[in-house]
Amino acid sequence: MEREQELGFDTVTCLHLAPRANIEFHRQITAPKLKGRGDKVGAVWQTVLRKPERYQSIAYEDLFNVIRSAKDTEVADWVAYQQARYTWNQNTS
Repeated sequence: MEREQELGFDTVTCLHLAPRANIEFHRQITAPKLKGRGDKVGAVWQTVLRKPERYQSIAYEDLFNVIRSAKDTEVADWVAYQQARYTWNQNTS
């Protein structure tokens, strides 16, 4: 995307979202050659990238709470859908 400047972007960052409760995903490094590079998938993934600073792994709940607290009318329908679909976010602030 950067090389071709797709959508006019000069810099692209990969944002990985996963629910905090998905412990198996976060903690299970299954590729033998990647074991020992970190204790979480996000940390291990950064070790194989050319520009590791352009990769961020964030708990879905944290990003959702930031988006919800912004009270942006552009995403109000999406926020309502997420709250209706996923019960884990009903009691988050």
